Amino acid sequence: MSVLAKKYLVLLLALAICLPAGAAPKYKVLDLGNLGMVGSGASAVNESGAVVGWSYSSLGDPHAFLWKSKTGMIDLGTLGSQWSRGSGINNRGMVAGSSWDPTDSPLDSQAFVWDAENGMVALPGLTSPSGEAEDIDNSGNVVGCSGNVDAARATLGDRSRLPRDLGTLGGLNSWAYGMNDTGMVVGQSHTDVGTYHAFAWTEKGGMVNLGTFGGRESCALDVNNAGKVVGFATTSGWIRRAFIWDARKGLTDLGTLDGYTSSGAMAISNSGKVVGYCSND
Repeated sequence: MSVLAKKYLVLLLALAICLPAGAAPKYKVLDLGNLGMVGSGASAVNESGAVVGWSYSSLGDPHAFLWKSKTGMIDLGTLGSQWSRGSGINNRGMVAGSSWDPTDSPLDSQAFVWDAENGMVALPGLTSPSGEAEDIDNSGNVVGCSGNVDAARATLGDRSRLPRDLGTLGGLNSWAYGMNDTGMVVGQSHTDVGTYHAFAWTEKGGMVNLGTFGGRESCALDVNNAGKVVGFATTSGWIRRAFIWDARKGLTDLGTLDGYTSSGAMAISNSGKVVGYCSND
């Protein structure tokens, strides 16, 4: 699940895809520090400016953190394992993430929700305790994946109930990476022909295949409250391109910056602003 690593780069690789031609982006880079050793990455930020991600502790282990302007970086700890990471945060300050040991397989991690009152609480899995939490909405619903050595499935749940299996696009595995406050979930799934395609899931419509730009792979990473989805999709020439999708227009190629061939969209605000990256893969 290498696409998970891209979420760490949202705050570092932000590009003004949404800006008019010729407009200069205006931003300020702020060093959030670390938990004791050099090395940290931010995964998500809420509307009050609180940031979550991971940082190396003084012992050299990556730990989930919560950063606020008044408190700086706080170590959220682990679920008794050695490593952890924060993946999502809602506007109530609830953090979703995963905790695991370096010797674990990818499906041996444990999903968690953290808040200031209860601390880090483990989330149940589908067929075993294993799982990963990727995003959390303002009601406390969490999306991610759960499974065993045989298969992983995109899930939707919270601390009070077992996760729900969101199914697949006909293949064996699926992973959920983002959700909005209306209950729409996005991610990636195996298809019945062995490809990996982006999906959008709703209670009413189930899992919908968002397609590609003619290639074999696509992945949806975020969705806003208007139902606009962003991610990347490949062309027939295996070139990745950032996309935005909605139910009316389908996939739209967001293009690249001058001098680059590939791009990916990683997050979208409720106002429709998109951040992502460009490369020459």
